[in-house]
This record gives sequence, structure tokens and C-alpha cells, in this order.
Amino acid sequence: TPLVDARMTAMEETGHTAVAVAYGRRVVGLLAIADPLKPYARATVSYLRNQLGLDVWMATGDSKATAFAIAHQLGLPKDRILAAAMPRAKVQLIERLQHGHDDNEFVNAEHIGGYSDMYNLDVDGIEMSTMSSDSTSTTQSESFSLSETKRTVVCMVGDGINDSPALAAADVG
Repeated sequence: TPLVDARMTAMEETGHTAVAVAYGRRVVGLLAIADPLKPYARATVSYLRNQLGLDVWMATGDSKATAFAIAHQLGLPKDRILAAAMPRAKVQLIERLQHGHDDNEFVNAEHIGGYSDMYNLDVDGIEMSTMSSDSTSTTQSESFSLSETKRTVVCMVGDGINDSPALAAADVG
């Protein structure tokens, strides 16, 4: 119902995950669930970004509204948030960052979690094959030497089993 949707949206905009409790086909309650931020989280993100000059991202399975609310609390810009991300989307983000891609297009994609980029490494150089799962499916391939390659070291911090694949894909996890 519109009332339930409005209340769930309000919960998400404060950084909570909204859960509807139903009995049969009737909503009988709403739950607002959140992991509170550590007191030092905002200061840590600020230090990483402003003092060390690191590019800090947040990849989460939470909804876009919840993710943006948490990002605001952390002082992260919206263009550094990947929301509603399944484990594979987090791995794809890690891989794209490692290869020096600006991921605004990836993060803002309507099909978050379904985007598919594959990277195939070759011993003599790097061959990059890009495959997109959107309706304008395209494939591009280019080869270049390792000396021309821009490779970014990516560190990943995760708090759940769904983060395991991204932790394994990161250089430091």
C-alpha cells in the first residue's frame, strides 16, 4: 500500500533496512534494522580520503536509499556508492577499480548486480574483453603491454559471508 511504501522509504532514508512483516497477505508490522556505525567510522573515512588521498568506495547489498543515508553519515559522495549489490557485483567493482576504470557508469547502471565485465589476463600482456549484459550487448577487445597498464591496488573490508568473493578478489582483504 502507499502508506507502507512511504514508511519503508522513510526508514531507508535514515539508514535502516526496512522489513515488512506479513500474516497471510496482510502487512501487520514494519521493522527498521540497522548496524550502527562505529563512532570512529566517519573520521576514518575522512582520514583515508583527505590525508592519504585514497579513493574510498562503499559497496553494499542495502537499497539505494539506505546506502545513500549511510554514505552521508560517513561523508562519502553518492558517486562512490554501489547499492543493492549482490556478491558478484562487488567483485566486478573491485576488478574494474583494479584496472583503473572510472566506475560512475557502472554504479549508476539501472541493472546493478546484473552487469558483467570479464577480464582475461595473458602472460605476454593484458587482453581485456568487455561484455555487457544490457540490451545493447557489445564486446570489445584490446591488447597492450604490461608496461602500459594502469593497475590500481584495491583494499576491501567486509562484514559478512556475502563479502567473501570481493575480499578474495581484492589485493588486500
